[in-house]
Amino acid sequence: MSGLTGWARAICGIPRYWKRSHDTQYVRLAIMRETTPRFTPGSYDFPFGRVDYADSASFEAQYFSIFTKEEYAFETDSATPVILDCGGNIGLSSLWFKQRYPAANITVFEPGPDLFSILKTNLDRFGFDDIHAEQTAVWNEDTTLYLGNDAADGGFVSEGERQGSRAIKAIRLAERINGPVDLLKLDIEGAEYDVMRDLAQTGKLNHIRAIAGELHAGSDDTGNVGELLSTLHDHGFKTTLSYARPAPALFCRTEATPFPCLRDGKYLAIFYAWKA
Repeated sequence: MSGLTGWARAICGIPRYWKRSHDTQYVRLAIMRETTPRFTPGSYDFPFGRVDYADSASFEAQYFSIFTKEEYAFETDSATPVILDCGGNIGLSSLWFKQRYPAANITVFEPGPDLFSILKTNLDRFGFDDIHAEQTAVWNEDTTLYLGNDAADGGFVSEGERQGSRAIKAIRLAERINGPVDLLKLDIEGAEYDVMRDLAQTGKLNHIRAIAGELHAGSDDTGNVGELLSTLHDHGFKTTLSYARPAPALFCRTEATPFPCLRDGKYLAIFYAWKA
């Protein structure tokens, strides 16, 4: 019965999926998301080749953001831009970067053991042996962190062990930046505040030309968001937010608000920073 319901939702949703994207591949992925159980690994054949995924819902969302909306597209005069892809997940962003910037020098970091295995399979399948992939989190020091709920695209990174978390290796991102970086992409599950503070304190923000990242924010992060944007301004960046939306699944503290559209105070936002 649940399968029939999923197919009914998918068929009824086709006009909405098309209106949202005008992208045939996205419509197919949206149908697959409605008709496939969560956290079921599989493969999908794009016109450019086969891609393995961990979860159909996160796969659809990532494709929409990266390929349909092109949220990580940026203008550069360099034929060989340096890109740091922090939070690579299954490698969709690195695959897109290579399509858009074929000669890019890309380093991708993904700490989740299961996701990293899929990422490596995808990159190897396309022969991208010039992408340097590391199974590690980025942080403000070399240490051991704990990663929770890394089966798809959400989770948390913490310094202390929590229920259901796994120990992961973390490296100090600032020590990996010793020259110009054309794009720093951040999708690091709430670690963005600590990492950005360290980049500012070590002077490594001066090497970075553009940043595209995700902000994970709850009631305790109001000061963090303001500090991050102010720090970027102080280092010569212009900034903007493309959107913010409620995100009740975030692993941060819930606090009641008087607004029905955002009852728990948790949200996701995409931020951009660049130097004129």
